[in-house]
Amino acid sequence: MRCLPIIALLLGMFSAGAHAHDWWIHAHPVHPAPGSEVRLAIGGGHSFPESEELLAARLLAQTVLTGPDTEVPLDFAADNKQHVAAYTLQRKGVYRADFHVQRPGDEAPLIAGRALVVAGAADDPAAYAANDGLEIVPLKPVSDWRAGGEVPLEVRSDGEVVASMIRLERATGRPVRMRSAPGRPAVFRHWQAGPSLFITEYRGQTATLTVWTEE
Repeated sequence: MRCLPIIALLLGMFSAGAHAHDWWIHAHPVHPAPGSEVRLAIGGGHSFPESEELLAARLLAQTVLTGPDTEVPLDFAADNKQHVAAYTLQRKGVYRADFHVQRPGDEAPLIAGRALVVAGAADDPAAYAANDGLEIVPLKPVSDWRAGGEVPLEVRSDGEVVASMIRLERATGRPVRMRSAPGRPAVFRHWQAGPSLFITEYRGQTATLTVWTEE
């Protein structure tokens, strides 16, 4: 019986370790021309967008790129403190680059990470969501985000809008937190160009969304 507290402690440490860092995926470039190659990188740590820690390969799952009439698995390789992959976008439109942090044997991921890529002048907010699992969904075309403007987002769980806090992390400055609820999206004001990481937690799961906007 004495071993039970130790087992519980170890399980708690494992769970806390999986959630102690933010995990994200980012793309470069984020507004490529059709036919261009996009580099994708999965990183983590406390210093977004700089990766401080390599995600254990056994926890990396569901790496897929979804776009116009396209859904392809991505083959990531470890490179220093990131997992990297490259893919050539053949058509214009919105692409979702996704990955899961998931323990072997679990039915659901601990973390679902996403980056949005818009190839050519074919942005469409209707393509931002898969309506499956936990997602942070922009309600305004990301190609229209401008410095000083407003950015509305909502949180969906299996396609249903739910109430949840969204945290915004940037390369500089303090995190910003805004609450989103059905009919009341989180509106981030005074937008700044550059890399941005949105994080939300709902019923034991985490979703992240990386958006990189230019001036």
